[in-house]
Amino acid sequence: MGTPPHGFHSDMNDSTQNLTLRETMSNWGKFIWHTVQNGLVDGILLPEKDPHASMIDWSISALGSVGVELSVRGAENILIPGPQIFMSNHQSNFDIFVITAAIPVKFFWVYKHTLDSVPIMGSYLKSRGHISINRRDRESAIESLLDAGALIRQGKNITVFPEGTRSGTKELLPFKKGVFHLAFEAGVPVVPITINHSHKLMKPGSLRLFRTRVEVVFHPPRTLHGMDRELDFELLQTLVRQDIESAII
Repeated sequence: MGTPPHGFHSDMNDSTQNLTLRETMSNWGKFIWHTVQNGLVDGILLPEKDPHASMIDWSISALGSVGVELSVRGAENILIPGPQIFMSNHQSNFDIFVITAAIPVKFFWVYKHTLDSVPIMGSYLKSRGHISINRRDRESAIESLLDAGALIRQGKNITVFPEGTRSGTKELLPFKKGVFHLAFEAGVPVVPITINHSHKLMKPGSLRLFRTRVEVVFHPPRTLHGMDRELDFELLQTLVRQDIESAII
């Protein structure tokens, strides 16, 4: 494993380093700069640039600017090129960047509609073909899932947070059912993902940053071969949940 970076503890359960107010302000400044450069200029204003490459550049730069050290395990479980549905737990506002930096294949997000109102991020996601879902509007939510299914039938990969919103802790929230209906409708494997420690980047209600070692774990794909939607719907939810929980630390 080697010597941990200065200020970090070798135990992954204690993986943060306090930043001074000056360091926090400096890091937010860097984050805003990279968001404007990579998110707005490269991602939105230069349509000829590969949108996925722009998002990867933005994600890596954004995570680096706020002090994230990212590590990945289980990348061999990713089906290249796919298609597949990635399902990850959701601890932090930074998880979109974490997942984008960790997944080595192109994919589209199915994301909570409230992100549409976030400056630059909302415009980027909408302009690049990612799918917004409003679970409070049943007809709109069904239409979004149908759009996601169409992408999968074109051979595209999809990434979702089955909890539907961030937990702010390492604990899993209840899963939404719609993404599992999507999995059965598409009939493609589900790759569960565990994110560790991203909730430690910021405390609730505060903009103070903590330099954090974030880990992403890819679990073996859950194939739907031989599964029946009526009989095995809850089983698939349980298996994916167990996979994600098994690596949370």
